[in-house]
Amino acid sequence: MRVLLVGGSGFIGRYLALGLLDKSYEVSILDPYPPPRRLVDKKITYFKGDASLLPHLLTCWKSLGGFDAIVNLGAVLSSKAEEDPYGSIAPNFQTTINVLELSRLTDVKRVVFTSSIASFGGGLKRVDENTPQRPDTIYGISKVFGELLGLYYSKKYGVDFRAARLPAVIGYGRGPGGASAYASMMVEKPALGESYTVPVRRETRLQILYVKDAVGALTRLLEVEDAPSRIYNIPGISPTAFEIAEEVRKYVAEPRIVFSPDPETVRIVESWPLEMDGNRTFSELGWRMKYSLENAVGDFVKTAQTMKDLATTG
Repeated sequence: MRVLLVGGSGFIGRYLALGLLDKSYEVSILDPYPPPRRLVDKKITYFKGDASLLPHLLTCWKSLGGFDAIVNLGAVLSSKAEEDPYGSIAPNFQTTINVLELSRLTDVKRVVFTSSIASFGGGLKRVDENTPQRPDTIYGISKVFGELLGLYYSKKYGVDFRAARLPAVIGYGRGPGGASAYASMMVEKPALGESYTVPVRRETRLQILYVKDAVGALTRLLEVEDAPSRIYNIPGISPTAFEIAEEVRKYVAEPRIVFSPDPETVRIVESWPLEMDGNRTFSELGWRMKYSLENAVGDFVKTAQTMKDLATTG
């Protein structure tokens, strides 16, 4: 299968590209920024472009001779989008429109959209596939928009649309940019011998998923022939920030982790649900989470200390 990763030079895209290559997929990336050297060395096809501009997508299609599926990973994340809501319209809304329109105009067989737990909004502790979505951030609104537009294109034009509602994804190379970034940075920074100031309370809980589990879920969405529900909750685990810090101490000697809550970050993070029901995901996709908090942190630290080039572009 020939797969285009829109926004594939980003965090999840790098890991997904490697995972798909290991399964003998032909992988291309459309992104304004080049992918890491590790991907270039593995013969990833890179097309420099902005998916919020439909001509760029169409040119990419013609240049690559087409592709069978698209995974839409492009987005400005939560806290950055809140700083400039209007500036997030093109990457978070227009990109989704363009990906679906390209699929309508060509013979792309499948579109996978990365949605988010942020699509449900605040005030909820547990959600399932039927929970009403009332997001209170522009990022969350963009995810509900993407889901609904995908369902529309599926019904009206027959586009094989699927979506994964991901919790906060952690892993090496996650970097800043979203309110949930602290859950990665408080592992990565100490693993690299650096200090980190955590912008939430010790008792703040966040539903997280290790990046390798996220890759497994997205890969299943690409591979299964039938995905009748089309939109799937991908559940993770919900540790406190203090519990993450304690786990880091098992793998890093004397990690320098300081807590200094930022009210806006706390507001955003603590507005998100702590549990997602994934029964449809389990039954229809056959996916299961493999990484517990302990296993995720252990693998994260090892990766951070041995694969620094994964986050290096150029």
